[in-house]
Amino acid sequence: MNLYLFRTLNEVRQMTGKWLGEYNGEPPFESPSHLAQQEYRMTKNNAVTS
Repeated sequence: MNLYLFRTLNEVRQMTGKWLGEYNGEPPFESPSHLAQQEYRMTKNNAVTS
């Protein structure tokens, strides 16, 4: 992200938080079994505890 696109530090934090939520919540096109990171962690944790 370009520093000059934002007026305040809070604006940067808001945009970063939004991006992070999207990054962790949406599966990438190349992901194995097409799972988002959060979903993959949940299935992996369930497999270990089962």
